[in-house]
Amino acid sequence: REAGERASSGVVFAKWLNDKAPDSKLGDTFDFKWEGLAEGSGVVAAKDLKRHELFIQIPRKAMITSTQASQSPLGKVLMKDPMFGSMPNLMLAVYIMFERLNPESMWAPYLNALPRRFNLPLFFDAEELKELAGSPTYYDALKIQKQTLRQYVLTTKLLSGAGGGGGREAAGLNLPPFSYRDFRWAVSVVMTRQNQIPSTSDPKKRLLVL
Repeated sequence: REAGERASSGVVFAKWLNDKAPDSKLGDTFDFKWEGLAEGSGVVAAKDLKRHELFIQIPRKAMITSTQASQSPLGKVLMKDPMFGSMPNLMLAVYIMFERLNPESMWAPYLNALPRRFNLPLFFDAEELKELAGSPTYYDALKIQKQTLRQYVLTTKLLSGAGGGGGREAAGLNLPPFSYRDFRWAVSVVMTRQNQIPSTSDPKKRLLVL
């Protein structure tokens, strides 16, 4: 996306974060920079920070969690498949994919501020992959592309009913159509931005959060 478009989405996201997390310290100890960084964009300190100083705090209500994903109407359909039951990261990816496709989603300001493309093997074309030929990384890149495509096909079959299981229930959710590009984006978001926090019901368990 153009830098100006990303910055505009960033302004909307910052307002959303201030509404959801007024104590986040946004504008006090940290800020967002959407262009001009060597890394592209990201979080920057708004002032000199002391060692061990708390500079950002995000409440759970402003996090997208694997529990939210699995307990949502969509998640209850997907959880019937063993693949999703054993892969909370994939569950989270499919959940945010549909949230992004829903313009009315409460998470839209956050998801719209994220990059549309990632510097990951999932986005490599044939020419870029060819540059890796002869190295172990080449096979790793092919493996992750093959694995993600397989997960996309299985997800499509599950939600359409072609693979048996939750097709009828999924039809009742009125899900929008989705493409491999949408799926790949969501998987990349989870790959690059997932963190873990303790579960409120069992501190020994960890939840994936974005």
